[in-house]
Amino acid sequence: MRHGRNPATADAPRGRPAALVSSAGPRPFLPGGRPLDEQPHVDASDSPPQTDGAPGIREQLGATRGAAVRLAKAHIDLARAEFGAILGEVRRLALLGSMAFSLLLFAGMLAPIGLTLFLGEWVFGSMGWGILQGTEVSVAGALVLVVVALGIDAGVVVGSLVVGTVVGVLVAVVLALNLTNRGWTWVGDQVAGNVAAENRPLVVGVVVLAVVFGALGLLLGLASRSVANVIRGLVIGVLLGAGVGAVTAIALSVQVAAAIGLSVGLLAWTVAVAFGAFRSGIDTEALKARFMPSATIDTTKESIEWIRERAPMGRR
Repeated sequence: MRHGRNPATADAPRGRPAALVSSAGPRPFLPGGRPLDEQPHVDASDSPPQTDGAPGIREQLGATRGAAVRLAKAHIDLARAEFGAILGEVRRLALLGSMAFSLLLFAGMLAPIGLTLFLGEWVFGSMGWGILQGTEVSVAGALVLVVVALGIDAGVVVGSLVVGTVVGVLVAVVLALNLTNRGWTWVGDQVAGNVAAENRPLVVGVVVLAVVFGALGLLLGLASRSVANVIRGLVIGVLLGAGVGAVTAIALSVQVAAAIGLSVGLLAWTVAVAFGAFRSGIDTEALKARFMPSATIDTTKESIEWIRERAPMGRR
């Protein structure tokens, strides 16, 4: 028995289900066999997460706290970087400033040192005098400043300056007139006639003053009742006496005599300042009062007593 063809599937291609052919005509297919108008399969895992609603207070607070922490860290990092740059500039300025200060300090030291050397060479004929006298002026000035700072009477400074000036002028005049050379020459003619005339003043002056100064040093050592001090005083006295005898026995020029007089005067000024300060003593009470806030202490005590009288604090 021969069956008839179904109209709905009459136009369908062979090997194709009838359901894939519409009444309007054949449907277009993709290369994989899927119809073009078929909806693609969507996986639930590819879709964005679904939220139940707005975030809670805890989540909002956490997010706000995190944002605040990140903002604070950003500000800290910025401040750290900026302060690092500022510190670099400060170091640079400090380095350059210290170098400039060192140069100024060098110039400040070079000027007086060079001046003393120049004056020693120009006035007295040798830079050695400039070194010696510059050192003496520095020591004497430092001692005077200490005396003034300790509050010792200013008359000590003035009196010592007068003493140093008088001693220096006398020494310069005596040496410039060759009075000591003439005196040692006369003494040598009396007691050392067998010594050559050109060496007689020097030999007599060195020997006599070495003995005199050695005896003085020996006496000072005996006063201390120490064998070491006795030997030290004797040696120092002999050496010092020999030096003074040599200087006073030589016929000096006016220039050298003036240099020696200035050096001796500065030394006498320093010694006189030290001796005057030692004799005057230091008023420790007045010195302590200068560094004690007495007015503040007295006022505070009065205020405490005034408060106690008006607001008793009970039993002590």
